[in-house]
Amino acid sequence: MSVRNSILVVILFLLVLTQVTLLPIFTSFVPNILLILVLALCWSGRRDEAAWAAFLGGTFCDLLSVRPLGVRSLLLIAVVAEAVLIRRYSDNFLSRFLAAFLAALGWCFYPHFGFSERVVLLAALDAVLSVVFYPLLALLFERSLRSESLQLSFKEKLR
Repeated sequence: MSVRNSILVVILFLLVLTQVTLLPIFTSFVPNILLILVLALCWSGRRDEAAWAAFLGGTFCDLLSVRPLGVRSLLLIAVVAEAVLIRRYSDNFLSRFLAAFLAALGWCFYPHFGFSERVVLLAALDAVLSVVFYPLLALLFERSLRSESLQLSFKEKLR
């Protein structure tokens, strides 16, 4: 495992830790940071990173909660598959919003085992945040890829 991947795993763990432990202290509507990150990775065309983030992030969520191990990972992998299919066949604002809403609805439905106003509001909040923060995260992903390719090309020129 490279240093870059190790740093990304630590950042992912800290995001999940923040989502599970710190955010519920400050607000009753906790945005799902992990879901927003996974959807942004999918919509940016980075399927492999999205799948790994879904698997590891879901595992971290399950380890930090009292839920069975692997359930959140499975839900997030299904979100990756959904987002990849949506991106392939219909890549517009409305389809992204609906995909994010359905993914967030599934995520919120699991711990409550039923639909209520709170579940729908949490899903709508996550969907709006996913669509709003997607361009910013996509730009961040693009710049991180560009800087890595620049470093590689600079190293090749030195040889």
